Amino acid sequence: MKRLITKSMVPVLLCLLVFTGMATAQVDSLANRAIDRLAASVLNDVPEDLPVSRIVVLPMKGDVDDAVRSAVERDLVQRPEFTLLERSDVEYVQSEALNAFVNPATVADIAQALGAQAVLLGDIHTLQSYGWFTGKARVHADLKIVDISTLTILWADNYDISATTWWGRTRWYIISLVLFIIVVAYLLARGGVSDRKKILDKADKERYKAVELMKTAEARSLKDALYGSKKGFSTEMANQIRTLQTEVEQLNIRVKSTGLGDPKTLTMGEVKDILKKAESLGKQAKLINEIASNIQLNAGQDDNFLADPVNRLRTAISKARDAI
Repeated sequence: MKRLITKSMVPVLLCLLVFTGMATAQVDSLANRAIDRLAASVLNDVPEDLPVSRIVVLPMKGDVDDAVRSAVERDLVQRPEFTLLERSDVEYVQSEALNAFVNPATVADIAQALGAQAVLLGDIHTLQSYGWFTGKARVHADLKIVDISTLTILWADNYDISATTWWGRTRWYIISLVLFIIVVAYLLARGGVSDRKKILDKADKERYKAVELMKTAEARSLKDALYGSKKGFSTEMANQIRTLQTEVEQLNIRVKSTGLGDPKTLTMGEVKDILKKAESLGKQAKLINEIASNIQLNAGQDDNFLADPVNRLRTAISKARDAI
């Protein structure tokens, strides 16, 4: 069963590793996709008729501040009605700008110092991590444009932007499919063990019959022919029959000491091969018993007459040995 499950799971695990690698490769670009969507939404939503044209994008609160700030600047600069101030002109007041969220006067001071008419500021937060398993990035943003001359909010909006990889969209389907394959492989393996055990039991019965037949041939027929017959054999023939009797005895010992194996570790092909050999062994054991009985009945015949059954017995023993 373990072998079958292992063979069944190898391609599944390889596919899973490939999927994991592909999903991990997409994670790096996932955050950028979410941020790009956010910037595109801001570009479309900011009104064209704002009473200001020179805007500075201040640093924002949040864990993806710089990336969002760059993306918004990149997209807003495409609007001809706006003039964005250079990032380098803003850097020197960056530390003060971070306080602009709580101090409107500071916003005005910074903007006037930079020659801006309005500022775009906000809070950016990642609501879902960019993990390869989730395959999803979710960014929330609260943005607003403030007129620094009146400190009034000219525009404000909030966004909840998501980006998903193919893994994020399909991971539960893939995981369900993998679990289904594992369950099916397990059930097939468990059912296969039962079938293989039945075949091994049949092979064991065949071997048991073979042992009994060869025991009869060795301990009764050949022994009686050698020691119970009044007519007897020539010295040479007696030695040949005695040698064959010993070979049958050793063959029986070998059959009884050789196991069939564990159905949990054997394949169906191996089990069928064992049964085929057991049936062949049984066939040869039956033949050995018949020939030994024939030798017993013909004890006292001349060597020429006994040569054929002795040779056939020797061949049957050889074939039986190959079937173990």
